[in-house]
Amino acid sequence: MGYMTDGLTFNTLRRASRKRLPLFKNAKGEAGKTVEWTPAQWLQAIIGELGEYANLRKKIERGDFTLEDVKSKIADEIADVVIYIDILADKLGIDLGEAVMKKWNETSKRVGVPLYIDAEDWHYDDRGTGLSDGDL
Repeated sequence: MGYMTDGLTFNTLRRASRKRLPLFKNAKGEAGKTVEWTPAQWLQAIIGELGEYANLRKKIERGDFTLEDVKSKIADEIADVVIYIDILADKLGIDLGEAVMKKWNETSKRVGVPLYIDAEDWHYDDRGTGLSDGDL
């Protein structure tokens, strides 16, 4: 379980975010207001982080630096996006893990790929396909 994370789950991320948000302080050291943010404000935060990644990507494309030069910064921006998306989902009453599994499995079925995910791992539903887990 866990993708190079020693088992990080959406549940762990969600519980930690709920505990941490009320403790945030702004740049002036004052109590932060992110715990009160609306879904629209969390969407703005997500778009801001995606913009920071896009800016780095632009600079890679024009040759200012290589991917390896900024890979750590890019990882930070993508991590911020994941964290903020889960907070947004929480504010909307959505279980992000469940939503991701449901959408993944619906897409697999729609595109004819018998690879499905559940809370523990991925697996084939290889009925009639002749595929097995060892084929990928």
